[in-house]
Amino acid sequence: MITKPDIVLDEQRNFSDVINACFAFVRQEFKPLFKTVALYTFFPLLGLAVSLTFYFKGTFDLAMAGEIGQLNDGQINLPWGWYALLILSALVTQVVMSGVIYEYLLLYKTQGRGNFTPSDVARKLMQDIWALAGFSILTFILIAISGAAIGLIGGLLFTISPVFIIPFVILFIVGMIFIMVPLSLLWVVKVFEDKGYGDTLTRCFKLTKNNWWKTFGLLFVMNIIISTMGAIFQIPLYIYFFFMMITGAQSGQMPQFNTSMMLVFSLIGIYGSMWLYSLFMLAIGFHYTSLKEEKDNDSILNRIEKISETPVDEMA
Repeated sequence: MITKPDIVLDEQRNFSDVINACFAFVRQEFKPLFKTVALYTFFPLLGLAVSLTFYFKGTFDLAMAGEIGQLNDGQINLPWGWYALLILSALVTQVVMSGVIYEYLLLYKTQGRGNFTPSDVARKLMQDIWALAGFSILTFILIAISGAAIGLIGGLLFTISPVFIIPFVILFIVGMIFIMVPLSLLWVVKVFEDKGYGDTLTRCFKLTKNNWWKTFGLLFVMNIIISTMGAIFQIPLYIYFFFMMITGAQSGQMPQFNTSMMLVFSLIGIYGSMWLYSLFMLAIGFHYTSLKEEKDNDSILNRIEKISETPVDEMA
């Protein structure tokens, strides 16, 4: 039987090759990769599903009582406690999942296929997790400050003339997309190169220089693929809502929110869609190694280094 060679990370790839390499890597590493991802993202995803369920329940109850969005002591009436927990759970999930995927890729590159365990991935993750979380928070603050500043400028333009608003909004959206594309490499650059926040940001923009459209296209296509595949896991939740609305309409009463059913369907949807989302992160990882190879020529330098380290009698 002819065995396929192991997939190499340090290889310059075009757009389609990155996607093909991502799916080929999943086929090659499915058992150890899925075991690692499932083991260390199980509890963050559980927290995300629970907080999402009770946030939705709180919002649903307020909507049925006609109190959703109303001002209460100067504050908009929403289940803020569950909303805060939902945001925190989403942040933890993002950090842990991206960390697990990129630490796995790094160990695959440095240790070789099959020469590391999920415990090794966890050990590496614990070394970087606070930095990854800090990077996430700093990026959120940076985007929030930029958005507030741009919003202030928009408000000033609106006071001059409402005509300026439409082109300003378009420029704002285009500008945010332009910034977010390089930032998609933030976590993988941190894990692979272990630099400070400023250096990591600079590195992201340098890597995507002259490759912005290629990066944007990859993110766009992978989002479509993952969203389409992930919708399968959301079908039970959609069916539940459909029958809940139909039952309420037929009985003439407000539909009853079944927390247990909602939690079960949320778990199915979140675990399925988020584990699929790891494909998106893998694609970013392969794209990063491709861009790094293009900019740094790592594989060529490594081969030269190996030749220089080879004893003369072995070369004879």
